[in-house]
Amino acid sequence: FSIFVTPMGGVNPRVHHYYAPTEMEKEEWLAVIRKHAINTMIDNGYEIKREDQNSKLGSGSYSTVWKGECKQTRKVYAVKEILKSGLKKDEEDNLREEVRISTLVGSHNNIVYMKEFVENKDKFYIVLEFLTGGELFDRIVDSPGGKFTEKDAARIMRQVLGALAYL
Repeated sequence: FSIFVTPMGGVNPRVHHYYAPTEMEKEEWLAVIRKHAINTMIDNGYEIKREDQNSKLGSGSYSTVWKGECKQTRKVYAVKEILKSGLKKDEEDNLREEVRISTLVGSHNNIVYMKEFVENKDKFYIVLEFLTGGELFDRIVDSPGGKFTEKDAARIMRQVLGALAYL
């Protein structure tokens, strides 16, 4: 199989040829190559339109969350971009612990799924399931008639307790 590599700037694309005796081995090779390409530069795996204001989902003191589309599957994810220079040692340790726990947790309906964690020279990226339900606080404030019923609260608590029981 062949892989076309276009260097940054788009000048002098090259073709690399690889041999794999089976389709399964070919897919394994491609998965490893993709992973290393994404770890070098997040834009190798995800299309993030930083110039489009609708792509920015939120920001904090040291991170920004973008809407990103996986180039392989076209599925939309939330991509949290964290500047390494903005983190203290204990904050970086906490981030790595969060990623470790998210990796162990896996997938549950009431827990945000972490697809992958990417680290390059200047930044960390956490690729998360893209959720469209909004903030819980906003749902409470915007509830019909300004009333958040006991039934609504019980439904939300059932979800929270279900996630905690899973952990």
